[in-house]
Amino acid sequence: MARPSSCSASRGGTLMADFLLVFCPQQQGLEVEQIKKQLRRFGAHAVQQETTCETGLEQLQQQRFDFVIVGSRLAADAGAVVEDGGGLDFCRRARLLTQTPMMLLAPALTSELQRESARVPGLTAYADPGTAGGFALELLQPGQRVDPCLAIRVKASETGWSFDIDGIGFKFHGDGMLTVPRSAWMRWEAQHMFQPDWYDEFSDIGESIRIALCDENPHFKVQRELGRAAAAMQLGDAGRELPDRLTFAVSEACYPLMLEAVFDPSLRPEPWLAQAASVARRLLESDGDASQDLFSGPPAARRALLICADTHGSVFSAKLLGGQVRLDPLTSVRLECARVRKLLTTRDARTGQPLFYEDNIRVLGMDGPVTRAALDAALREGNWDLIHFAGHTCFQRHGAQQRGGTGFLFIGPAEEPEGIDFGDIVSYMREARFVYLSSCESGNSGFAALAATAGIHAVLGYRCRVNDRTAALQARLFYRMLLRSHSLNAAFGLARRRIYKRYRDRDNAWASAMLVTPEFRS
Repeated sequence: MARPSSCSASRGGTLMADFLLVFCPQQQGLEVEQIKKQLRRFGAHAVQQETTCETGLEQLQQQRFDFVIVGSRLAADAGAVVEDGGGLDFCRRARLLTQTPMMLLAPALTSELQRESARVPGLTAYADPGTAGGFALELLQPGQRVDPCLAIRVKASETGWSFDIDGIGFKFHGDGMLTVPRSAWMRWEAQHMFQPDWYDEFSDIGESIRIALCDENPHFKVQRELGRAAAAMQLGDAGRELPDRLTFAVSEACYPLMLEAVFDPSLRPEPWLAQAASVARRLLESDGDASQDLFSGPPAARRALLICADTHGSVFSAKLLGGQVRLDPLTSVRLECARVRKLLTTRDARTGQPLFYEDNIRVLGMDGPVTRAALDAALREGNWDLIHFAGHTCFQRHGAQQRGGTGFLFIGPAEEPEGIDFGDIVSYMREARFVYLSSCESGNSGFAALAATAGIHAVLGYRCRVNDRTAALQARLFYRMLLRSHSLNAAFGLARRRIYKRYRDRDNAWASAMLVTPEFRS
């Protein structure tokens, strides 16, 4: 009798799942041991192995598995010879017995193999045994899809720069040191991206960074080209238009640098982030935990806090540079929060599950102004997985109360706004897995960097001032993409490129947005 599937995700992030591996004796050994090691390391509950099509199908009839990984070469039974197409034939026959997702592991993804694999529902063709186990576990996350890409990590610190390039879904690794003179840093800090000619300033910075990384460091450019060549060789046609996943790991001294502005290293004069699969940054000094991903637990266990800080007027405080700041009326924050709430509770057509259940979402500010007492009380409750703030914020680097600059967010009724030092409340957010700050200058060190340093898994904010309406649109696109992808990086990249295509040089929201995370513990 088939037993119930044991696939489940705990709040700590471990995915308990049962795997069936079907590989012929010739494909066993190092490759299969690599896969087993990955599966057990990252959360597999049980791993069972068979060596022929016949015995594998018998196991599928007798018990239920959460995932099946099949070698491309397989014999029909113990008395038959191993055939190159045996694995694909097994997958076709297995699909008649079960809807369990499967992976076909082949030495190379030929066009014919990809075409035939696509005809088997729920079958993923793959070519890298070194990452097959981890890739399979990622595919098991509901609604999540992970595509092959070139993962580029640039480490920037005052003591030196370096890079690593790895193939995701195929075999490749490259690394090396980067020579970036400190004199170049001075022009890589954008201060006035809200001006009419902001795109010219942004483009100058982006082109300067491209020249520094690629033209003045040819080893980096060569390694990226070799990675793309390896993808084309191993993945066939699927590897010829391979996207990049670009991550900047920065020290505190390098945090202000607008590295995300870097232009595409190819001949296209366009920002890299308009082409890349994603562009994100991490903090070198912080110490994050990868198990605290927003989607490591079931939807019923997740809680969200939405803060609609619809206020305007003059704020007077000795902490503010010049003693005061004037806040303009906001036109879209209420609509933004209403749409975010609707998207968080929308059920995914594929899984039938929402990102959050209605009863687990609390909204402040829709029925009255957000007071300091109400905000403190809500944050002190803790256990918020997601916190979304829509309203006014500002950042001041000079005359700041703390190292790295100070960020202020503003709450209160209209014409009576109150400024709050973000550093005074960030400790109440330590349990949050994702904080979205839909407000001006919230991607700077006084907000995003401070939150990431506090251990929050991910923070999304804006480096510069941002238009209220465009910020609301980007939030809507982001959460819509998040429902589809269950990936912060993917949703962020897709939403930003949508805004880029629509506005390009007319609005800075796509160029100013930043996704910041800590460096994860190994």
